[in-house]
Amino acid sequence: MPYPRSRLLGPYPGRRSARWIGVTVGLALVAAVLQVPAETVAAPTEETTAAADLPLERPDEAAAVVTARTTGKPVLITGKTTETTEYRALPSGRIEATVAAGPVRMHDEEGEWIDVDLTLVQQADGSVAPRAHPYGLTLAGATTGKADHELVAVGAKGAVPASAGPDRCRPPNSTATSPRTAR
Repeated sequence: MPYPRSRLLGPYPGRRSARWIGVTVGLALVAAVLQVPAETVAAPTEETTAAADLPLERPDEAAAVVTARTTGKPVLITGKTTETTEYRALPSGRIEATVAAGPVRMHDEEGEWIDVDLTLVQQADGSVAPRAHPYGLTLAGATTGKADHELVAVGAKGAVPASAGPDRCRPPNSTATSPRTAR
């Protein structure tokens, strides 16, 4: 009985195997040639990461909606912003309004929006005023004498005195008390 013929005794690799090996080696060589070196890939810079942290703003509603849909983030519509209201375009295409009961932002000297800051600061003339107040609030500082003094003023200097009286004013501190009301 003759022994069965073994594949191991034949020529290796066969024609079909040789083709597959050739194709695999050829593709590996092409992939190695087309591979981009790691040094040429640009690393993200601080500018791109800083720009990603800034809130997105657009001047009109149409531009804000398009930007919101493409970025997937809410976009502030600066053209519709007021002292009490902010409008944002959402990625869904809807417009969201945030409304405050009173002014929370105001225009500075350059016309840019700034937040209202009620932190009191001593002025050069001795009066006290908030850092940023939309109506120019001023509180009287230390005064002497029995003459009439402006205790509180709103608006331009002396335009609308809210309260005035002949009593002497003490320097401002963290508590506001008056001898008449402290009884």
